[in-house]
Amino acid sequence: MTPGRALEALLCALVEPACAVCHGLNDQPLASAVCAECWQRVELFDPLAQRAADMPPLLDALVSAGPHRGTLRRLVRCLKYDRRRSVARPLARLMAEAGHALLASADVVVPVPSHWWRRFRRGFNQTEELARHLGRPWACLLRRPGARIPQVHLRGVARRSNVQGAFALDVRACQRWQRHRERPVSAHDSLLDGMRVLLVDDVATTGATLGACAEVLRAAGAISVSALTAARADLGRRPAPPQPRHQEPAVRR
Repeated sequence: MTPGRALEALLCALVEPACAVCHGLNDQPLASAVCAECWQRVELFDPLAQRAADMPPLLDALVSAGPHRGTLRRLVRCLKYDRRRSVARPLARLMAEAGHALLASADVVVPVPSHWWRRFRRGFNQTEELARHLGRPWACLLRRPGARIPQVHLRGVARRSNVQGAFALDVRACQRWQRHRERPVSAHDSLLDGMRVLLVDDVATTGATLGACAEVLRAAGAISVSALTAARADLGRRPAPPQPRHQEPAVRR
């Protein structure tokens, strides 16, 4: 038995850690706050069947790991509202499997930003936690200058209106990113001139947030903006049929 498994066995014997989703015994608490059985129940989209007809404006592609319901919905809530950061790594693994083509073609992965006060209260930005585990270069190139009503409380047109002007380019972060890449930039270049950007968010609902972010990135010179999310809501659309997941992501902290 490895030291990690021995420690997990000891924790199970002494503490009986509960799964954050089903509240049953989690026999691998060091790997994730969610038990293996719950990971096996996650429904995933067929990557080849996600339809371009439902694409939000200004996005070249949108891929989600699965439908925003059932176990996957509870997993997103564990990360976002229950502050279970350990869920981010295996969730990102599901996203990377669904969006491997988008990740391979992206120059930079950009998490959708949250307002600083919400990040302070939560202790982290859940989209950054997802982005850091996708295995590609990532940077926080966007900022959210002002607080708005959380999108979860709004519907349809109100969502689009709520995010108008809500995002801005973080100029200093873009300049640091360019220096990090050692990419020569002339005085006439836009900050993201010629770059292919992949936006990352936890849930895509109407696509209003992703579209607002894409508008800022394209204005800064990005030639391509796509999006990858953990889940996608069904708003009367006919999404790709979900496929049951048969294996737990073998990821440890």
